[in-house]
Amino acid sequence: MYTISLDKMRSSNKDRAGAKGATLGEIISLGLPVPPGFVVTTEVWEEWREGGVSAEVAHAIETASDLLKTERFAVRSSATVEDGSDSAWAGQFRTFLDVDQEHLVAKVCECMASALLPGARAYGEQKSVRAENVPVAVVVQAMIHPATAGVAFSMNPVTGNRDQALIEAVSGLGLGVVDGTQTPDTYIFSKLDRSVVSIQSGVDSSPGVLQGAHAQDILQHVLTLEAHFGCPQDMEWAYAHEVCWVLQSRPVTTL
Repeated sequence: MYTISLDKMRSSNKDRAGAKGATLGEIISLGLPVPPGFVVTTEVWEEWREGGVSAEVAHAIETASDLLKTERFAVRSSATVEDGSDSAWAGQFRTFLDVDQEHLVAKVCECMASALLPGARAYGEQKSVRAENVPVAVVVQAMIHPATAGVAFSMNPVTGNRDQALIEAVSGLGLGVVDGTQTPDTYIFSKLDRSVVSIQSGVDSSPGVLQGAHAQDILQHVLTLEAHFGCPQDMEWAYAHEVCWVLQSRPVTTL
């Protein structure tokens, strides 16, 4: 099967869906909001590395995308080695946002080629992994356009305090938080009573881009994921149309 709906994936499907796709399916099973989408499986990666994808695969991707009832897509790599407890591979594989259907198949293929990028190869060498041999699935989701977005940690990754949680937020898509090019607002919460410990404003606004209720929603999501996965979580989120969407989650690797 070339494509599988995200809601059919679970953590045990990592070999077919990659780490991101498998984890998102698991998150959906918990009842948390995840943008609808599907996985282009590692079977397609096997075909791609032999010389490209067939017309049959391209048709399967287009058919699956039609079911999402949207004109724009987020396309994210989902390598089988990503998001581990000892190696996140964060930023080493490609992501494409706001992709139209005409270019969807091409962007899926570019994600699969991520392992050939110099950065991925260098990171793989540090981990004694040949990046070009790493199977890469691809997650395709309906594109959302958030008012605010960022990351949340179910511990304080700066101090190591596991009784605190930390949320970083900016206006818009939140790419600057993930890649470190934008200074976010930072909110620190006590996990014991969920009270605010501190707020540090970034470059977007003062006193902050997050409403109190929104921050509590984000906090609840990341604590739910920590409880389910059994370890501190690093969660990417986006707030759109009064819904806190979970974009991905991985174990915190700075422990």
